Amino acid sequence: MIQALLHRAPQPILLLFVGLALITGVVLAAPVGLPGSPASAHAALASPESMFLYVSAGAVRSFDVATGTAATFVTVPDVVPGMPSRALSGKATSYSVRPLSGPMRTYLTEEATHPGQPTAHVLTADLAFASRVSPDGGTLLYVVEEFVPDEGIVNNLYLWSAATESAILKLENADGADWSPDGTRIAYLSYPRAAQDPQMVMLYLYDRATGFSSKVSTARLTALHEVNIYSPRWSPSGQWIAFQRYDFEHETVSLVRTNPAGTAETVLLTAPMGTVGQGMEWVRLPGGGERLYVESLVPGGAPYVLVDVGGVGPGSAGPDVLHGAFSFPAQPKFVDVGPSGTFAREIYDLASLRVVGGFDDGSFRPGQPVKRMQYAKMITIALGLHDAAWTNYDHPTFPDVPPPPVKDDASRYPWDYIEEAAAAGLVKGDTAGRFKPAADISRVQLALMIARAGQGQLDPATPSDYQTFGDTAGLTQEARDAVALAYHNGIIKGKTAAAFQPYATATRGQVAVMTWRLMKALGLLG
Repeated sequence: MIQALLHRAPQPILLLFVGLALITGVVLAAPVGLPGSPASAHAALASPESMFLYVSAGAVRSFDVATGTAATFVTVPDVVPGMPSRALSGKATSYSVRPLSGPMRTYLTEEATHPGQPTAHVLTADLAFASRVSPDGGTLLYVVEEFVPDEGIVNNLYLWSAATESAILKLENADGADWSPDGTRIAYLSYPRAAQDPQMVMLYLYDRATGFSSKVSTARLTALHEVNIYSPRWSPSGQWIAFQRYDFEHETVSLVRTNPAGTAETVLLTAPMGTVGQGMEWVRLPGGGERLYVESLVPGGAPYVLVDVGGVGPGSAGPDVLHGAFSFPAQPKFVDVGPSGTFAREIYDLASLRVVGGFDDGSFRPGQPVKRMQYAKMITIALGLHDAAWTNYDHPTFPDVPPPPVKDDASRYPWDYIEEAAAAGLVKGDTAGRFKPAADISRVQLALMIARAGQGQLDPATPSDYQTFGDTAGLTQEARDAVALAYHNGIIKGKTAAAFQPYATATRGQVAVMTWRLMKALGLLG
């Protein structure tokens, strides 16, 4: 099932504004891994070029587009990692974390200063964003919001050198930026320049050898007084720069590919505003082709998905990546779930993936029951089953779950999620064919849905697993198999050592931890 989920069609994309932080000083540089800065993981990313880093549920993960495989790069407890960057050479990685308290930190691990020996740097942060590591790994780009008398807040671009542990260049009135693959030029945005340019060009190329900047005339503002070009990303071949153009009048976002000379451009995608995220990354495939990935959000509140939106040259598209973002996912916070509380990690991980949510008063209410329709939504989002289609709209599966009269995102719940779960074989009706969406889900019903989701992906149960709980003997064979399978794979536990209590109501906290364990077992979490 999960292998099929990794080849989903591209979905719409959510806008996400990112706050990285101003690097105010180097805390430490050392030729060994620092806490949260994994030299060993860094070494594993030396190749291939088809690999990128992304954020998912309290971890920075790597994904190899050529093989379709993901792996945990580093797990960072109690913080939200963001804006991961990898040198094209594979010899440097960087990412930033926003702790629940204290300043933001940026971790850079590079081999430029000591060839063949990863050196880790930790930099404190305050008001910067859009950090990018250079192709050789020795320099970090970042943008700083700074106050200038008589001008107010302006954005300036800095280059920080790992060798000197200091900023070596400042470009004034410069915004989001990226490196050319040979490291000789920097693509950057400048609204102040565009506002004074009759052509309203916002994208510029800075030549490090000459110190001069040139315009990329294809990257023009849609209108003045609207900063509407974002996220320049230089392709690995150096032939293309991708960027995003926001049209506030028509409320659309276009992903545009241009050549550095500014003489040719292609619109890869145009989508409604509020559906396109600012995070983008290029990768180069073994066949020589290049692919561009962007952040996506499935309609109806599902998690981020990294979607292939186009490419150049030979090589096939890789699978879309479930539960991933290139920038900061929203930091969840629940007033009744402290950082060290029961199931805190599981609840916060799932909340960052939008698998679970809270209430309007800021609470999660872990002891409250879960309705069957609520878990249908949770599990379809967790498994990546939810998409933009309206499943079985003209042929509803359950008589007590009618389709909504209007097809809009606000009407998707609960009908669309229940139909998706039914189509995937995760849920069934009672003897009368009813789903009973408002009924509290029981522990055995939860086990059945978990087992169906993991069918063929989880390790089979052993005879001893069937003997663990004395109160499951009267269940149907499918239910007994489900409890044994989920128990064997560490997804469920008993209410006591010998009692499963199959008909007891499952709480929101229990459901969160069981779903989290299922996702871990299926490789959907770091």
